[in-house]
Amino acid sequence: MRPIEKDLTNIVNQCERCGACLPVCPLYAITGREISVARGKNAAIRAMLGNGAAVNAELQEALDFCLLCKACTTACPNKVSTDEAMELAREKVAQTLGNSLSHKLTGKVMQYPLIVNMASKVLSLCKATKLDCIVGKVLPIGSCSKKYQS
Repeated sequence: MRPIEKDLTNIVNQCERCGACLPVCPLYAITGREISVARGKNAAIRAMLGNGAAVNAELQEALDFCLLCKACTTACPNKVSTDEAMELAREKVAQTLGNSLSHKLTGKVMQYPLIVNMASKVLSLCKATKLDCIVGKVLPIGSCSKKYQS
């Protein structure tokens, strides 16, 4: 077992599947989907590591659908570091599938604080003037996969 897989296994095996993470997860509150919450993500990671479940775009999307806010870790009786597991799992998936074009582009843009600041101001202005729906048709911002929307 490689180091990343060992670390992931150690983290996700701490989860007792009690569900304490469900009421505190902001994404679960919106979607109501098990894969949106730490318990579901930990189960998906266990399946990937133990059962040889496919590393595919669907898994990558589920892992990316996490704010890394640590609310689940705070509520967890075992203090499972799901945020750390998400980071490691994202790394493992990226090693297998590669990073998507949007991840690569975002990584490059985030290196330039001036561009990020300007983009933030432009997007805020668009939202204030109700132009965000037009911008959203051109750029994939503020949207997520339809299957995660309630």
